[in-house]
Amino acid sequence: MKIGDKVRFLNDIGGGIIAGFQGHHIVLVEDEDGFQIPVSKADIVVTNMDDYSTAKAIKLKTKALEKKQRQEQESEYEYHSIKALLHDEEDVDTTDNDDLTEEREITFKKPIEERKGGDLLNLYLAFVPKDKLSITQTSFKVYLINDCNYYVQCAYASCQENNYNLRFQGEIAPNTQILIEELERETINDISRISLQAFFFKRDKTYIGKPSFDIRQKIDPVKFYKSHTFIENDFFDSPALLYHLVHDNEPLTMSTVKTTNSPEVVGNKDSHDTARQNKRFISKKDADIVVVDLHAHELLDTTAGMKPEDIRNYQMEKFYEIMNHYKNRQGQKIVFIHGKGNGVLRQSILHELNYKYKKVQYQDASFLEYGYGATQVIIK
Repeated sequence: MKIGDKVRFLNDIGGGIIAGFQGHHIVLVEDEDGFQIPVSKADIVVTNMDDYSTAKAIKLKTKALEKKQRQEQESEYEYHSIKALLHDEEDVDTTDNDDLTEEREITFKKPIEERKGGDLLNLYLAFVPKDKLSITQTSFKVYLINDCNYYVQCAYASCQENNYNLRFQGEIAPNTQILIEELERETINDISRISLQAFFFKRDKTYIGKPSFDIRQKIDPVKFYKSHTFIENDFFDSPALLYHLVHDNEPLTMSTVKTTNSPEVVGNKDSHDTARQNKRFISKKDADIVVVDLHAHELLDTTAGMKPEDIRNYQMEKFYEIMNHYKNRQGQKIVFIHGKGNGVLRQSILHELNYKYKKVQYQDASFLEYGYGATQVIIK
């Protein structure tokens, strides 16, 4: 076989003229359309055995090349060997400009809009009931609210003594809130103490550095049974219980943290209404005597789902609240109505009066005025 020989295919219809060779076993057969087809020598047979001269072979080859060049000029596609075509398919980028535009639009990030006064750090922990009409039965959605112009990276965990259970770790964008978990009612006690570690920063610009915080907070499980602790707020369409963990750059400790029913957190009208609800168990007989009814039905809307120790712990918290408020008011008289019962609450109160509040005198209060189960305390 030589260049210029006419051949036909053994395993297919058609044939052509030999235009060249690739190695020892591949023949380039040019068909009538000018395509060069690589074929094994074993798959073709020569149909014209004329002995072409070298000059004729060169002439045929030159003619074939000229024809190929004309075709290349007339078409936007180039005709290559099979290997070259496969290579071109891998390299050619056929992406439409419109597709590129769409991709840029999808990946484009809108710059963060900062609000005036938002450089003061404020961070909230929020509990939103799923069913606001059934507070004592519903579960809760738990949110972290980043109410400032800074990004915050934080780790939120529940803790028992020195043992921690990570419940959320991640980043919160400026002036946004993020759902961190859903809390079932039977697991509320699991978060009676929480830890929040947080640091704040801005992206793509210079900013004033802020301190990082390691906050410990006690969550009162009893609040989840009291409907008036879930009130209207600026963050959600439904009532929520909010813990203000960072207030104007300052972390709030367990003794200073404010919830939504604190006057400092909500508007004046709402705070006064809530304050009246919170103080319904307190009355004043006169300027010198404060009467505090610690019965559970006076403190709580309902005790459904609460264990006896939960109720007693809440009663003792109210006792501490009153004592800490009046402990420096010399001569103040306080009557705690704790009921007769089995005496557990009374014993707890007397224990605290003996060991924690030593600058007081106490005695049984008047039976005629307060009935059985009342203790009068006088601040010395």
